Amino acid sequence: MAALLFNAGLWATLPPDGPPPEAGVLATPDAPIGEVSAPGGRLPLLTLPSRRAPPKRIRSFGDLGSAAVAPLSAFNVGDGSAGPGAAAAAAAAAADEDAAVVPHDLAADGVAAMMDADDLAAADAEDAAGGGGGLFSAATSGDLASLASGSDDDPTAAAAPPTRQHRQLPGSRSAGAVLCRTAGPPGAAPSLIDRVVLAEWAARASAGLFRYGVPAHVPLKILPGAFGFVASFNEGRLTKKRPTEFSAEAVVQAFDPSRFHFQKAPQREVLAALAADGAPGTPAAWAPDAPSGPDPSLLLINVSPIEYGHVLLVPRVMSGLPQLIDPASLALALRFAAEADNPYLRLCYNSLGAYGTVNHLHFQAYFLGTPFAVEVAPCGPLPGEATSRSAAAGFSGRPGAHGARVRATVGYPARALIFEAARGDLGALANAIAGAAARLAAANVPHNLFVVDCGQRAFLFPNRFGAAKAAGAVPADLLETAVDPACFELAGHMVFKRACDFEAASEAGVWRLLAAASPDEADFAAICDVALGPVEEE
Repeated sequence: MAALLFNAGLWATLPPDGPPPEAGVLATPDAPIGEVSAPGGRLPLLTLPSRRAPPKRIRSFGDLGSAAVAPLSAFNVGDGSAGPGAAAAAAAAAADEDAAVVPHDLAADGVAAMMDADDLAAADAEDAAGGGGGLFSAATSGDLASLASGSDDDPTAAAAPPTRQHRQLPGSRSAGAVLCRTAGPPGAAPSLIDRVVLAEWAARASAGLFRYGVPAHVPLKILPGAFGFVASFNEGRLTKKRPTEFSAEAVVQAFDPSRFHFQKAPQREVLAALAADGAPGTPAAWAPDAPSGPDPSLLLINVSPIEYGHVLLVPRVMSGLPQLIDPASLALALRFAAEADNPYLRLCYNSLGAYGTVNHLHFQAYFLGTPFAVEVAPCGPLPGEATSRSAAAGFSGRPGAHGARVRATVGYPARALIFEAARGDLGALANAIAGAAARLAAANVPHNLFVVDCGQRAFLFPNRFGAAKAAGAVPADLLETAVDPACFELAGHMVFKRACDFEAASEAGVWRLLAAASPDEADFAAICDVALGPVEEE
């Protein structure tokens, strides 16, 4: 049985890889999750290795670097069939172990194209000059100067979308185009995480556990323009989503057992328990029926899904952790993303005040078969580091950035800090991000975290939309859409709740909304100082 992979206007299926995983067993599906830790409690279990070897090359949209890219014929195309060049590409990859093949399975109406080695070399040269954020984009100084102009009185007017055209793979970012799943190196099969999560999620969908249906063709489109923002229409997010039960004025709030939390959810919403205690270097393992343990970390369905495969990751569910990132919990989320090994699976976190709606620590994830706009946006040094020698290599001169490469978005309407694992060290990356998030929370700065590249890269967005709305600084037409920019919206997937707004969606409108959620340049520089500390002298 093939599992549906994502719902992005064009459905795709995971290629067959032997029999489907055995279905998980829930001994007491109608009991609340809070009872699962009782003696004798059992759940399906996904075991992840405690450590993973650093990847030779991140398989992503924003970091192709100088990796060897095989011709299109080497990879699976939309129908799942392998091209005739697969064997030759596999042999070439085996002959050059340090240059792992980076697949970009791009399909628009069944036609795909890839950038050749000369284009990759040009991209490297532009990135070295500080001008680009990856394969899809190439900003110029004139472009960035035009973005910096505008009125300080109206934050949404200060950030008009650029008129430049990003360098694009032919057909990959045009309006209406959809990318198929990145197949991995030639012959690679879907990961165990892909297979188990999607099979279990589909079973919950068939059982009618969601607040609204997830139809086979959710209205979704790529908006014309430089960034290719994604727009979808999901009326259920307006009428049937669980309302927020707490004040959004404070990022740090104590866990309140009287309000909704995930211990109260029924066990039938559980896909699996997660444990990251497997032997280093071993593959992930699936046990359909295993002891739950006293404080399991859980993978749940999101009963108000945005997209196909929308799940929640709840670390140490019985501990009653408030919605604040800690290093161990984030490390588990990054490990899950790494083992999924699918760049179309992205994780997110919304703090309180930045549209986190449940004050019980959780991350979200879903599959979307196209780049998010922020993934392909340009990046550059953090404020105040333009002349720093270490910043040229992506290493910030700030104490809170140790252990990770840290940069900032450039020419994107929602400013963000970009953290990237150095030498594939997910533990160090988790420590750096969690430390920054904790300092923002202590300063009462609402924030969102967007994790990409199989856990190797993350965007930390300060979010001022709630404060701007409370101050009456958000234009009425933006408020009328009822789109509150949480993490996925800031990253470039706009979930509209009214058909009229979906039909009228444009890059200019999205740009205004995201700009209203972003601090201005001076405030962002101050937030970077809070999150990471001041620049250290070299």
